[in-house]
Amino acid sequence: MTVRRTAVEAIGGLGELADYLADDYELGRRVAHSGGRIELCPVAVDCCNAPHGWGEVWRHQLRWSRTIRACQPLAYGASIISNVTLWALMWVALAPGFPAGLGAAACLLMRLLTAFDNQRRLGQSAAHIRWVWLAPLKDLCQAAWWALAFLGNRVEWRGRHFRVTRAGRLVSLDEPPASP
Repeated sequence: MTVRRTAVEAIGGLGELADYLADDYELGRRVAHSGGRIELCPVAVDCCNAPHGWGEVWRHQLRWSRTIRACQPLAYGASIISNVTLWALMWVALAPGFPAGLGAAACLLMRLLTAFDNQRRLGQSAAHIRWVWLAPLKDLCQAAWWALAFLGNRVEWRGRHFRVTRAGRLVSLDEPPASP
């Protein structure tokens, strides 16, 4: 993010945002509410991390889900509608047979083609295209993270544990350091 110093000063400084889980969202929200202009970068930023273990990836995605839920609860609640893989598999589970299977297969094929096209057009590297076949698995995990986002308010960040308030503030759950 790039923010003019005058805009930061107009919202009371960056210190006001220190306890927010989505400090970037809160910064943008406050700048917009104070009359500032928000613009999106016209270039997609490739964001790749070093390989992590499954547990770390799970906690990261859950924290992200709870972050979005804290910022936009209604929109995030409705976002489950767009999970094509989940609904295709639910269709087959609830109405087994050839028509549902064919429809679900068509939905999954479209999901894979969309993931491939998005990665090809927006990705900075073609190296990640080989992982596109995992998109339906990510969709199913996303459905779990979506549900868990509404079923809890705790997150882990850099080894520390927090409770997220309704306003999106972080409250430490770790023991305070002992005073000497």
